[in-house]
Amino acid sequence: LNATPRRLQALPVWLHQDGREGARIGLDGPAGAVATATLRLPEGGGASAGSLVTAGIPPDDLPEADQRVLPLGEPGARHVLLVDGDPRETRHEDELYFLEAALAALGSERQRVRVRALTSGELAGAELDGEDVVVLANVRSVDARGVETLHRFVQRGGGLLLAAGDQVDVDAWNDGLGARLLPGEVRGVRAGAEHLALLEADSPLAAALADPATAAGLQEALVRRHLVVAAGPETGSVLLRLDSGTPLLLERRVGSGRVLLLGTTLDAD
Repeated sequence: LNATPRRLQALPVWLHQDGREGARIGLDGPAGAVATATLRLPEGGGASAGSLVTAGIPPDDLPEADQRVLPLGEPGARHVLLVDGDPRETRHEDELYFLEAALAALGSERQRVRVRALTSGELAGAELDGEDVVVLANVRSVDARGVETLHRFVQRGGGLLLAAGDQVDVDAWNDGLGARLLPGEVRGVRAGAEHLALLEADSPLAAALADPATAAGLQEALVRRHLVVAAGPETGSVLLRLDSGTPLLLERRVGSGRVLLLGTTLDAD
């Protein structure tokens, strides 16, 4: 939509895939009207169903609308299992409140996300064959049966996100999840307000923060309590740090899958 009183003349519109420009066109259109453009990525560019491309225009007075991330093709549904370690009767106080809202925003016709939630007590007997991602949100501990279930799930290609919180038993995490799933040893909990630092340029999550407004918003967030984790030299890598240099998001590859450990909560706490 051209909301200006001026006619558009050769406004650049582009598509980026994996950080490289794949297509560009100059868009013309009258003032106060909608103009459309069709761009095609070149064949044989390595794109697959479910890959993401970024469509954009040059910066203007409304930077929030200058870029859109779009899925290619029809990737099919992604199945996400959420394990709630601190369920609350008041919805906005629940551990999963913000995460469920974020996943719901992805649940469009093009990028479907199917979510189911369990309490931590239901994890050991859960069937994970149909899941793509499992999230443990502020779960106190995982018993031996649950650890075995999660380990098999990740080994065959699943994604596991472990998020911290005030319910977590650090010793139980180290003893139960440690050698098989954790990206490092949890040394304790540290209090004190810190901001997030930017990701390293070669981080696999760096593309998600390429938008300056997104990066600036992330850096405004304060982390008031977090786990202290020593990344294993052969098992863990750091994806995100606090401005003190302390690791906050760590990754470990296990078999065909991967584990992410977030050292703070997914809720407002």
